[in-house]
Amino acid sequence: MSNLIKHCVRSWRHHFSLQIATVLVLSMVLIILSFVFSVRQNLNQLNSVWGDNLELTVYLKDKSSNDSLQNLVHDLRMNRQIADVNVVNKEDALKKFVSRMGSLAPDFIRSPEFDNPLPTSLEVKVKEQSEPKAKVALLKGLAEEVQKNKIVDDVSYGQGWIENWAGFLTSVQLLSAAAIALTIFLGLLVIGNSVRVSLSQRRDEIEIMELVGATSRWIRTPFIVEGAMLGLFASVLSCAIGSTLQTVAFDYLKSSLSFWSVLQELSPLSPTGWLLVTFIGMCFGAFGAYVCVRNLNNGWSAAERGQ
Repeated sequence: MSNLIKHCVRSWRHHFSLQIATVLVLSMVLIILSFVFSVRQNLNQLNSVWGDNLELTVYLKDKSSNDSLQNLVHDLRMNRQIADVNVVNKEDALKKFVSRMGSLAPDFIRSPEFDNPLPTSLEVKVKEQSEPKAKVALLKGLAEEVQKNKIVDDVSYGQGWIENWAGFLTSVQLLSAAAIALTIFLGLLVIGNSVRVSLSQRRDEIEIMELVGATSRWIRTPFIVEGAMLGLFASVLSCAIGSTLQTVAFDYLKSSLSFWSVLQELSPLSPTGWLLVTFIGMCFGAFGAYVCVRNLNNGWSAAERGQ
């Protein structure tokens, strides 16, 4: 343990500027990675919220008989995949419309002589599914089945925006995967450069240890620990800066776009996500250092000197 501590202290003493630069650059890489994780987290959260609010709206033809309506409601409620069926008559539909429009609703709508054009409809809620995609598939199947009923005029469950949302999610997942791969490459490159400088400055020391028969673990471990410590320092710094930036950014979005209620569901990266960022940062350091020192204790230092 004392050997590891002395090694790290010596590296910081002789290469302080390089170590600081490495920590800062790697922390920026990890901040970018944390934002990618945050985007994926919030998209999954929004996907879950919207999935929970999905329901099937069945619009009925005018002058449909009450018996036909009751038979359709009974058939839907007998379906084990349906949780609830609510009948919205023309009057209730108009009240909902006026309530949602608020002050924007025209005055003539509230007039007793107004001929209500809104149809009677059914609000069908399906049972919870493990994934929103499964719920969408269920709604699509129910829509096709209900559409065959003779008193049904139209069926809606947000088909258009659901398809667009699915395409958007696919694009974001591909882009985020590319961003994660790029940040991993940059992180390894930063750590590798720092460890290589440390190796070149200690060539004499490594050669002596090789000649006296030091084990691979004894030679490599200090450099790997040094890389892991650099990764840890960068991770702590990235968590402090990244969490502050995310909190400020999401608070600004919520306040400036308060009319868009879905943005209120946004949140900074979870504590589990920050732990993952910290773990990845340490892995960057340890693995990047290992790549540089994997040839030690096989005559590497002496061979390099002879070239």
